[in-house]
Amino acid sequence: MGKYGYSVFVGNLSRRARRDDLYDLFRDIGKVVEVDIKTGFAFVEMEDLRDAEDAVKELNGSKIEGERISLEMSKGCRDK
Repeated sequence: MGKYGYSVFVGNLSRRARRDDLYDLFRDIGKVVEVDIKTGFAFVEMEDLRDAEDAVKELNGSKIEGERISLEMSKGCRDK
């Protein structure tokens, strides 16, 4: 739920994926505040809404550890 920023849901994440893999991928788009990784999915908090939206558009379908990830704005993402 975006307590620090704007949250992007990352689905279809490989079990081999690490926090640094996501951080490195997202930081090219904008400032990453936090990466919360679970088995098979993660949430990436970004400081700016526009950067979070750009990440969803530009990084959806990227491969990490051989798996094509799916991205969407988190349902709990704050509006402003």
